[in-house]
Amino acid sequence: MALDFNDLIRAFEPILYFADGERFFPSDCKRYLERASLWSAVTPFDNKDSWHTSAPGALSQPIIPPKQVSGRSGEPGTFLGESQSGSFPFLFASGPEEGFLDLTGWADSPNITTLSENRFANLTALDAVYNSSTSPVDALLKGSRFWYHAEVFDLPRLRALMSGQHARPDFRELLPVLLEPSIAGDPLLLCYYLFFPGHDEPLDDCGTVAESALFGSYAGEWACISILVKTRTTGIPIGGGGPTTEECTPVAIGLTSRNVGDVGFLGGERRVGMTVHDWDATVDMVTRDRGPSKLPGVHPRIFVARGTHGLYLSESFLGVPMPFFAPDDSSRQHCGASELLGKSLEDLTDEADEAADDTWVDDSEVVWTKMLINLVWAAVEWIAGGGGGLDAVGTKTPEQFDHPPMRDAPEYFSVIIHPSGVAPPKGDKAQTFAWQFPLSNEAALETTLKGRVYSMRVDRTNQNAVLRQIWWPGIQGFTGYSGRWGPRVTNDPKARRAGMKFPEFWEMFMTAFAKSKAM
Repeated sequence: MALDFNDLIRAFEPILYFADGERFFPSDCKRYLERASLWSAVTPFDNKDSWHTSAPGALSQPIIPPKQVSGRSGEPGTFLGESQSGSFPFLFASGPEEGFLDLTGWADSPNITTLSENRFANLTALDAVYNSSTSPVDALLKGSRFWYHAEVFDLPRLRALMSGQHARPDFRELLPVLLEPSIAGDPLLLCYYLFFPGHDEPLDDCGTVAESALFGSYAGEWACISILVKTRTTGIPIGGGGPTTEECTPVAIGLTSRNVGDVGFLGGERRVGMTVHDWDATVDMVTRDRGPSKLPGVHPRIFVARGTHGLYLSESFLGVPMPFFAPDDSSRQHCGASELLGKSLEDLTDEADEAADDTWVDDSEVVWTKMLINLVWAAVEWIAGGGGGLDAVGTKTPEQFDHPPMRDAPEYFSVIIHPSGVAPPKGDKAQTFAWQFPLSNEAALETTLKGRVYSMRVDRTNQNAVLRQIWWPGIQGFTGYSGRWGPRVTNDPKARRAGMKFPEFWEMFMTAFAKSKAM
C-alpha cells in the first residue's frame, strides 16, 4: 500500500512541554490571518510614514481592513491571492515594498495617529484575545490553539529542491549520500510548523525599561520541528502479490531556536536557526500502537523555552550563550537602549566630533550637537548604571540564554500539548491539551467552521489554485505570500520587533544536516 502522508503526520506528532509563565501556544495561522488587517510598507520600513496611506498627507491605513482577509478563494473577504497580479504583487515577492499582518495593533495605540509612537506590538491584547476567559477573548482564535501545520517533502520533491539551479554546494555533496534510494529506505522530511501569535524576548539582567524588557518581542512567530525519516515497503511475498506494509524509521531531528543578535545578514533575515540531532542518540520519545492499518506512534518529547519558543531535547537544558552576530551591534551595549537611536552611541559621538571639525558648521551648532550627545550618554549611562532600575549591570549587555522548562523552576511543567490518546510523561501537575483531534475531515487533516476550511496539512504546490494555500511563501514555481506575520514597528533598525517572515525550514534542516555529516 502507498504511504499515507496524513497518517505519517499523526504518527510522529511531538509532545511539547512549556515553562511556567508562557502565554502563547502553537495556533492555526489561517484563523490569525482572517482576523488580521493587511498592510504594506516601503523603505525605511521602521518609519510609520512609510506604511500604506490612502492619499498624500493622510494617516496610514491597511490595504485590507481587519477581518476582511480571506486565505481561500470563495471564502468571505478579500482573497489574498487576488493581490497576486493585481494591485499588490509585492505581497508575493521580496523587494523595497512588503506586506505585514496586524491583529491587535501597537502597545501605545491600536492605530497609527500623528501622536502614536508605534514602537512595540501589543502583545498584552494579543494574549487576551487568545487566552482570556472573559472579554475581549475571540472564540475563533482561542479555539485555534494547540494546532500545527505539517508539510511533507518526499524523495522526488527533495531531489528537485536540492538539485535545482540555485542549490547550495553542500547540497550537491549530500545528494549521493541522502537522496539515492537504498536498502535502508527512501528519505522523507516531515516538518511541523508551529505558529506562535506572540514572541516575548526581554534582555535578561537588564531591568524592566522598555528597551530591554521588550528588546526582541514581536507578534507573529514561526518555529519548526523537522524529522528526517527513512521509509520502505516491507512484507512483499516472493513472487509478488499479497499485503505490504510501510516502515518508517526516524533518522534525525531538527529543532529551531532564536537568534538574539543581528537578524539580518547575507542579504536575508534570520530570526531563528536550526540544530540537527541524530535521533537514536538524543531523542526521548513515547511509542505506542495506534491500531490496525496505522503507523506506530513515535512521539518525541520537546521542551519549549519560555517566551522565545526555542526548542530543546532536554527539560533542563542550560545551554550556551545566544551570540550577537555583529561585533559592532549597538545592542551589545547599554541593554538595547541605544538601538532605538538607530546607531551606536560611539557613532553618534564620532559624528559630533566630525561636525566640530567641519569649518562650515556654526559654533553654536557644534556646542548644541555635543551637548545633545552628552545628554544621551548621560541618560543611557544612568539607565545602564542602575539609575533606571538596572542594578548596576554596567555598559555591556549580559550574555543571553534561553529558558526551557525546569531551567528556572524545577517543580513542574505549566502546559503540555500531546497527541490525542497519549498520556504525557510528567504531566501530573501540568495543564494538558491534545493536538486538535479528530477533525471534521480527519482523513484530510482538515476541519470546516462556518464555511471556512482549516487544514493541518500544508499544501503549496497543488495545481488547483482553489486548493493551494496562498498564505505560504511561494515554492517550486508557485507563488505565495512573502510578507510578515506581525506588524512593523518604529525605531527598529535591526527588524527585531517586526513580525516574522516564514523561513524555508526544509532548507534550514538540510543545511544543518549537511554540515553535521561533513564534520
